[in-house]
Amino acid sequence: MRNKIMIIGGHGAVGQTISKALNHHSLVIGGRNTEKIQLFINSNLRDAQSIKIDIHTFDESLFHDVHTVIVCVDQNSTQLVEYCIDNNLNYMDVSANSGYLDKVQQLEFTNQSSILLGVGIAPGVTNILATQLIKDNPNLKNVDIHVILGLGEKHGSAAIDWTLENMIVSYTLKNETYKPLNMHSQFMHHSVKYDTFNFNFADQYLLNHKYPEFNFFTYMGFDKPMATRMIHTLMNLNLSGFFKTKNGYKVTKHALLNPKFGSDYFIIHVSNGMDELVFDGYNEAYYTGQFAAISAVKLVDDSLPFGLIGMDDIISYKDLSNIQSNKN
Repeated sequence: MRNKIMIIGGHGAVGQTISKALNHHSLVIGGRNTEKIQLFINSNLRDAQSIKIDIHTFDESLFHDVHTVIVCVDQNSTQLVEYCIDNNLNYMDVSANSGYLDKVQQLEFTNQSSILLGVGIAPGVTNILATQLIKDNPNLKNVDIHVILGLGEKHGSAAIDWTLENMIVSYTLKNETYKPLNMHSQFMHHSVKYDTFNFNFADQYLLNHKYPEFNFFTYMGFDKPMATRMIHTLMNLNLSGFFKTKNGYKVTKHALLNPKFGSDYFIIHVSNGMDELVFDGYNEAYYTGQFAAISAVKLVDDSLPFGLIGMDDIISYKDLSNIQSNKN
């Protein structure tokens, strides 16, 4: 009997929020360090077991009594999600890795399970705002998404690795190849002008795949506009090679792991050239966890559509203001 939910990485930063939100269910918390998992379970969960699992070389027998799999760790292979599709298991992934998510959405999906991707801020909130904007203005086909990150926000090691790597690696969107941080955009918010530059966020892949008649393009900046312009200048001076050296990468990563200036203020701004929608707040990590938890509860407790779905399919634009009010 399939009566359990497996949360791989359910003891991590985002995973803990999801695990606690699903505490009324029978849970299996998986990962490579069962000692850490058990410590988390003992302190926070009422009905959960720990298992040792390597997401890249998993034993299929571990899933014999599982009906839903939630993944809170990074991966590049689609092996696990393909297993879930083939065995009619619901699946949710909090990954923001554009390359991985683009591979997943190329798979063939069945009408026997729900595969939920794009959960969090970007992708996630960005997709909700963009979807609302094209519903309100279906004749305006170009949508710019601006993601402003707080330099003072503490991010995990994996997230910083992903950001640094994507600052120097070109990416392809709608058959066009782009150099990161090369194309400029800007917007005004609360009388402050924010500069942004193109970046390889996953939301634009998911949105362009879902709504091919529109063009979605995502830009990134920071809460301190001067820092955004400085990074862009360094990239134009071809100093990106500094990031590629071992010492340069180490110094940059250390600075981002231990921020000395900036705040944890973030902004999501979406515009079609005429209208705009905005979601902003403090503590991006909090919101990421909350959106992931809400999405997980909906996946488990509600009857969601089968096939590939996104956060914009289960959380409405109106829901965002309620979530924001609860934080405040």
